[in-house]
Amino acid sequence: MSLWLLNHFSTFTLAVLTVGGTVALAVAGSVLLRRRYPSPAGGEHNDMVSGDLSVSPAPYREGALARYWQPAQR
Repeated sequence: MSLWLLNHFSTFTLAVLTVGGTVALAVAGSVLLRRRYPSPAGGEHNDMVSGDLSVSPAPYREGALARYWQPAQR
């Protein structure tokens, strides 16, 4: 199947279909969940969660910096 797709569609078309399909699936899932559970938090805001979400990408960023931006060897 993948060989047929590669022979009949351009790389750009396959990339658009893959990314577009993933985004469409995520949006559809979000819409369906919002319809099923319209307001699970009851409008309340949790300050702990917002702090956790802002800090959680930091280890990944630091790991990427340490891996790719090492000092030049002499």
